[in-house]
Amino acid sequence: MESQAELLKLMQQTVEESGLEYRYFEGFGVIVGCPRCGAPSSKLDGWSAVDDRRDDMYAGVRCGECGWEEGGEI
Repeated sequence: MESQAELLKLMQQTVEESGLEYRYFEGFGVIVGCPRCGAPSSKLDGWSAVDDRRDDMYAGVRCGECGWEEGGEI
């Protein structure tokens, strides 16, 4: 690689040409598929919940195929 800029351009090109469906879920981030079962991102759903006692809000992502989920406080 000639430079950091060249590396970034190549990485962006790879993302665009991958054919993967990149999705963003608040409380988790970007994901292309379930890390447990490999289901595509189209099988993933976002979730959110409020802890009224602590006055905190949580959000994340859940796999409709295997039940895996992850998230955090937002």
